[in-house]
Amino acid sequence: MTKHHNYTENYTTNQLVLPLNLGIILHSKSEVYTYLELMKGINLEKYFGRINDLGRIPKNRVKIMNAILFGYVIGFRSTRAIEQACINDIRFMYLIERMDAPSHTLINNVMNEIKEKLDSLLLEINREIMKREDIDIDRLYIDGTKIEADANKYTFKWKKFILKHRDKLYIKITKV
Repeated sequence: MTKHHNYTENYTTNQLVLPLNLGIILHSKSEVYTYLELMKGINLEKYFGRINDLGRIPKNRVKIMNAILFGYVIGFRSTRAIEQACINDIRFMYLIERMDAPSHTLINNVMNEIKEKLDSLLLEINREIMKREDIDIDRLYIDGTKIEADANKYTFKWKKFILKHRDKLYIKITKV
């Protein structure tokens, strides 16, 4: 008697099938490519201190910071939303390069670690954007105008505040 092998016993139609390279799935005009192209000129490693060699191997904080910044670009503001995106969103999986998804606590720790240097990081990102897009910074207007769909409804909602704090705002902008 011959024994019949059932090769389908470990098969389920609910299995997730992803290619080894997640870049294959992403659309060529995905915003993650634009983000990565911009960040090529910025070294995020210099914003982090030395990692303690004791204990288990830490997760790559630069990849986590990329996930945080990209999350802010597309509108994710909470650490839990970024954590869920790292688990479920292919763009975030591509950014963290298949690393285990960071917990919301780790995301918060990375954000706290870079908090003191955040102004200089954002300044560097703005300079990179200005360099790439040839933006003229001789005329820069920051008036706090809130533009809404209904014309003239709240067009100058923040005008009084801006006029009152204009000098402080100008010093804050020019200080960096």
